[in-house]
Amino acid sequence: MILYIILALILIYALFAVFIFMLEKKIDSLEEIIRMTFRFRTSLIPSLYEVTQDQFVKHELIFRHILNLRMEEILHNRFVGDIEELIAIESKIHKELNFIFKVSHKHNKLQKKAKFIYVRDLFVESSHSIGGKLELYKQIVAIYNNYITIKNYSIIGLLLPIKAKVQI
Repeated sequence: MILYIILALILIYALFAVFIFMLEKKIDSLEEIIRMTFRFRTSLIPSLYEVTQDQFVKHELIFRHILNLRMEEILHNRFVGDIEELIAIESKIHKELNFIFKVSHKHNKLQKKAKFIYVRDLFVESSHSIGGKLELYKQIVAIYNNYITIKNYSIIGLLLPIKAKVQI
């Protein structure tokens, strides 16, 4: 009887460990999807630059900071940093994009250009997609961290060196 209880506990711990590893892989794949979506949005910046070039008076000044942030994001992706660092960079890019779109809102000719409307819609769509993916990421990481806490208070915590993810 005791043998069955021990085998059942081992089976439960093994299934729990497999579940944690699978959840971790899901988080890693979701991080990669978020990175790709950020890359897509960032790759749209040169298009926005070109479309607005003949409309803004101080075009270089308006785009200087966002182009520097774009370069920072490209370097970050090349050397694969933490997702938290990438989100910090992308948050700055988002603020700059909001500023550029506020400036462009004051130009009536620009608001009627089909190319600008198309690029603007791509930015809005990708930002909306990023928001949904980040919300899902936060929820999954919270669940994962709860399971890691449970793991740390059990015997598995001694055997499996899995760390919690940083919540954003």
